[in-house]
Amino acid sequence: MLVNDKQLAEAYGRRFCEATVASTDDLNLDSHANRIKDAMENAASILQPAGRVSRRPWISAVTLGLLNQRDDAQRQGNLAEQQKLNKRIKASVQKDKRDWLDSELAEGHWKVVRALHKKVPKRPIQIQDERGQFVESTKRADTLADYFEQVQWQVTHDTLVPSAHNDMGDTLPIYTGAFGMQELQDALRALATGKAAGVDDVAPELWKALARSSEACGELLAFFQKC
Repeated sequence: MLVNDKQLAEAYGRRFCEATVASTDDLNLDSHANRIKDAMENAASILQPAGRVSRRPWISAVTLGLLNQRDDAQRQGNLAEQQKLNKRIKASVQKDKRDWLDSELAEGHWKVVRALHKKVPKRPIQIQDERGQFVESTKRADTLADYFEQVQWQVTHDTLVPSAHNDMGDTLPIYTGAFGMQELQDALRALATGKAAGVDDVAPELWKALARSSEACGELLAFFQKC
């Protein structure tokens, strides 16, 4: 993974810095953000996408190959090819599972097969309305909303008049100065990996890897201090 591979992360940071060597003083916020995103995409070109690894024992190499082909089609924006591959993947997975089950049963591995048996789902807890009658599942949300509005969050006399003392306690000592380098690096390191990209369409691992490079963080810091 990029975050755990020190050499790869450092190479990625150097490539990012090479794409952001020009001055950013004359750039507005949007232009600066686009420049950072372009630099990250350029730096990410050194990364080779890893092949898929099966998490199910019945998935064959043929199915994994189809999954990799679908990933390529997705990166290329080929929606028609993705749809074709989705159908082939579904059929291939079903065939893999049938073949795997036949093989396990032939060898007498009943324990493995029994582990695939789905447990009976638990029934949801029934909810009563104000009359004490159980409501249908389609009315659960409305019943809960009515309860919260009329009971849980209902305004009472003791909440209408503000108290003489501060119930919230003393004001917290929150630092409101300039956004610093250490704060930026701590925020980058705290990002969770393995999550979907946000509106910027940049994977969290790509942001997190930049924390290894003080020069790259300097570029990011200059941008965040404009916000």
